[in-house]
Amino acid sequence: MAAPTTTTSPSTSTSPPLTALVFGASGITGHALLKTLLHHPAPTTFSRIIGLTNRPLSSSIAQLPASERLELYSGINLLEREASLRQLQLIPGIEGVTHVYYAAYGGHGSGFAELRRVNEEMLTNAVGGVEVCCPALRFVTLNTWGKVW
Repeated sequence: MAAPTTTTSPSTSTSPPLTALVFGASGITGHALLKTLLHHPAPTTFSRIIGLTNRPLSSSIAQLPASERLELYSGINLLEREASLRQLQLIPGIEGVTHVYYAAYGGHGSGFAELRRVNEEMLTNAVGGVEVCCPALRFVTLNTWGKVW
């Protein structure tokens, strides 16, 4: 899939604006992705960066930089297929998402079989929701830290 393109300004670009969606924004990897996407590959690459979490999280608690381009949405429980789809559909402009970064992880403290079940279900529900809600999708990345589900 194509890498993000750099534009001089989201409002003057001739191509559609790029929007990033980060699943697992409250975790170590998701938090780092939110901060990185604000300036990489260029400060104007993404016109919007949407972070999704299951747990409540505000920008101030997350110690994220202040940016009009950064939005956080909490309460997205990827273990509940229909509920998570409805929550995605409520995000204004979700249909404009072009890039998805999946860094969600669940089942902490469980045995391998339960970890696998939980994380397969979460990934399946996230991808299913994105397929329904994000027709402009151009890029998806899955960060698993070497785990295979």
